[in-house]
Amino acid sequence: MVPHIIDGIKKTFNINKKIAVAEELTVSSRIIDLVFLTIENEDLLDKEIINKLKRLNSSEQYILSLMSEYGNFSIQKIASDTFSNYHEIKNNYIKTFLKLNFIEQLSRYRFKIIEPLKDSIGELYAVEAKLSRWKEALAQAEDTKKFADYSYVAMDAEFANEKKNAIISHFTEKNIGLVLVDKDGSLSTAVNTKKINSKNKTESRLQQLKALQDLNTNEKWKVLI
Repeated sequence: MVPHIIDGIKKTFNINKKIAVAEELTVSSRIIDLVFLTIENEDLLDKEIINKLKRLNSSEQYILSLMSEYGNFSIQKIASDTFSNYHEIKNNYIKTFLKLNFIEQLSRYRFKIIEPLKDSIGELYAVEAKLSRWKEALAQAEDTKKFADYSYVAMDAEFANEKKNAIISHFTEKNIGLVLVDKDGSLSTAVNTKKINSKNKTESRLQQLKALQDLNTNEKWKVLI
């Protein structure tokens, strides 16, 4: 099912930009069948930036995601929001990010993220693929709304059409999209979804940064033109 969705992503979701796609992506200890990210700013595909991002460990990824969300920030703000102390943030993160040119110093205590990392890389879509267990899929898709801009479930068209009247209202109520996959691989949208504004912005930025880190190796994320 997932290969058919990937083949029809741009047409089904009406996307005209480059996208990065990852299958079976682990997010917060859960595996999501398919996640894709629109590339709004192709400057972020620059190999120099990607290679620098690859040097970061998990805690550095998180702190940089937080700084990216704020744009301009103080060391004390980052320390407070991460339950750390001033010197820990300064010595373990600020110095590293200045050296990598990810941030710029505005004054003694204030900094800003560089422009390419300040804005969102693009919009994140999460898709849970299920043949028939729609209640389970709906619960999983509800969970992905914590970081995704759009959350969808893809189901077997034959099964879903039989249950259509019973399940569509549930998807609509929870603002989760429903895509149907036919036997020949063709896709159709049964329920559209609105952009999710209640997501965790830091978690969303973190997944974007992880995608950028991996684009240079093609281990998990792959760019589709």
